[in-house]
Amino acid sequence: YQRWQEKNGQASEGKPIIHLEGPAVKARSEAILQAMIGAANADGQIDADERTAIMEHVKSCSLEAEATTMFMDALQKPSNAEEIAKLSDSAEMGVELYLASLAVTGVGNDKDEQYLNELAGKLNLAPELVEEIRSEVVAAA
Repeated sequence: YQRWQEKNGQASEGKPIIHLEGPAVKARSEAILQAMIGAANADGQIDADERTAIMEHVKSCSLEAEATTMFMDALQKPSNAEEIAKLSDSAEMGVELYLASLAVTGVGNDKDEQYLNELAGKLNLAPELVEEIRSEVVAAA
């Protein structure tokens, strides 16, 4: 995202998670977890690969207790890109939420794609940025 900002003359308006400390890291990690669960559940089911990606994030951020509650809540309601987008407080955070959502679903089925497109729109991500993120994720897979 920083490369894209520099290339397009965009100013930074927030901090990526790696530059946060204390409670801000936990809050961002919880938002990313919510984004991952929402994206994984976009097609109405969370498959084994999606569950594995979510649990890896949970373990890396020490969110075990919070994860159980969020996971059970997410299964009870349909995914809502607008709710996830409202968690974002900056463009950097929006990119992180989109990237986490894309990482957990991958380039997948029509429902996943529809959800990711809606999320990108609600996060006000430039189409060029979305394409760059998607290209990098596909290349890394």
